[in-house]
Amino acid sequence: MNNSNSTQKDLSFLENEYLTYLLIEYFLGNNTLSINDINLVYDITHSIYLENSNYQEKITIISENLNENKELITALKNSKKVSQLNIKLTSQSIDIEATLKTKPLRITGIKAPISKTEEISDTVLERILYLKLVYAFFDKTLVNFAKIRTSDKWYEKVKKFRKKINL
Repeated sequence: MNNSNSTQKDLSFLENEYLTYLLIEYFLGNNTLSINDINLVYDITHSIYLENSNYQEKITIISENLNENKELITALKNSKKVSQLNIKLTSQSIDIEATLKTKPLRITGIKAPISKTEEISDTVLERILYLKLVYAFFDKTLVNFAKIRTSDKWYEKVKKFRKKINL
């Protein structure tokens, strides 16, 4: 009899912590990165979904200014976990929106700008490049999160974040 499932550790909390990491970096102003020689800024846009640890209470926060949103700060003070983030990746020539969710951690939507090209093949290639950029963002930030989460830097970041939002 194989009991491998019973000895596996549940690491699903890391999904929520990854989204929290993106939120922390956004609040601390560390939301710029370079991917394939493209300098990007990511913003958390208009809505964040949070839930408590037993998934019975869900909160949706919709705001144009998340930095001053008291409902978000109260939810974080009450140990709510980030379960969905809408982000916007911006550079000089790119504006892409994406939705990141947990259970399992994934990208569930990408909204790219309307294509300016008339050729269908060019439009398809353009969409593929946007998709690859979002996946590269996901990969890079996930690797950065893993490095920070497994070091003392995680506690330093959380402490700075708590101070920033007066937790």
